[in-house]
Amino acid sequence: MNSNSNNYTIILGGGFLGLFTVLHLRQQNYSHPIILIDKNKRFTFKPLLYDLLSQELDASQVCPRYTDLLEDSGVKFVPAAVQEIDLHSQKVKISSTQEYSYDNLVLANGSPTGYFGVKGAKENTFTFRDYEDAIALQKHLINCLQKAIQTTDAKKRRHLLTVAIVGAGPSGVELAATLADVVPNWYMDMGGVKQEVRIIIINRGSEILSGDTNECFQKTAQEALQNRNIPVELQMNASVTKVESQRLEFERNKQHESLEAATIIWMTGTTTHPLIESLPIASEKRDKKGRLQVLPTL
Repeated sequence: MNSNSNNYTIILGGGFLGLFTVLHLRQQNYSHPIILIDKNKRFTFKPLLYDLLSQELDASQVCPRYTDLLEDSGVKFVPAAVQEIDLHSQKVKISSTQEYSYDNLVLANGSPTGYFGVKGAKENTFTFRDYEDAIALQKHLINCLQKAIQTTDAKKRRHLLTVAIVGAGPSGVELAATLADVVPNWYMDMGGVKQEVRIIIINRGSEILSGDTNECFQKTAQEALQNRNIPVELQMNASVTKVESQRLEFERNKQHESLEAATIIWMTGTTTHPLIESLPIASEKRDKKGRLQVLPTL
């Protein structure tokens, strides 16, 4: 096995936490060599990801490449998914032949999308977390609109023009608002009728933004969702039980219901990163979700 002999400070994850840690250490003239490892080649400025989807901003503004951000910094960027962290020997393994030894390790992996045991959710839905997600969703939506404008079958067109967003947290609400503004415009540009487009939020709770720091904005957000290019439909108290290709099932008031939608986007929250779960750290040093409890000193 090829083991790197230099002992580095390794930062796993290039989101806000990881990238800003790198930039801060460089600013402080930190003497250790630094490696930043992230499976993606681009940093995602998530608050503007909606503007990338709507084509108001381009990729270089919202998702710059790490190689550009770290140019002349002396920081080594490794585009790879970490396979294993060995805390005992202080090594990070990224493949069967490549690993790095470290003196200091920063865990900034972030939290992956949580599917919470819902059958078919991972396989049959879009996520919206990074550059690749935004571009994939944009292409898919435009493809659906193009198919819709070409069909004379009203039922098929309704299916193609229906977008279901599962989850009414801040990300789900903001995405719904964005799509309710831009998708009708895209469709009208093709010659379609904007009122045929449906954007629907499906939420297991009775309110949007519930239990979140943005809870105080519920009324404002609800009004905003109704005052888009087309109003966003809200399906509350609906717990999704199964997702198939372009169809989801949910339970509400002990009744089983379903919705046909050519586009289903999963925005229900996150779960603990598998790498963090796999670390040999006692449960009393974790929270109830399995995340590591961090001291004020980090």
